[in-house]
Amino acid sequence: MKARTTVILLGLFIILLVFVYLFEGPLSQQARQKAQGIPLLFPGFPRNAAAKIAVKSTAKEISLEKQADAWLISGTDGFLADTQAVENALDTIAGFKRESIASKNPKSRTSSR
Repeated sequence: MKARTTVILLGLFIILLVFVYLFEGPLSQQARQKAQGIPLLFPGFPRNAAAKIAVKSTAKEISLEKQADAWLISGTDGFLADTQAVENALDTIAGFKRESIASKNPKSRTSSR
């Protein structure tokens, strides 16, 4: 290889290293800090107080009801739901963040309450 080609390739390599450093270092930390500043969708969600989870579609509704320490699938003959999966779902719901608002005008926001 010629010396000129080697210098050009070395320069390109250094430029790539700078980009990798910027996007993996300070810039990615700013993105993480910005994401941490987003408020929770359900602040103070009482995960342990949840007694029923309902999933509705146009065709039917399936719900899970907590009885004692077990989650039962309603509409069945006492089938038990996977407790670990339900706990994971509740943890996920508790961690939801409000990332985007459909409208900044409070009058145009609708509530299901």
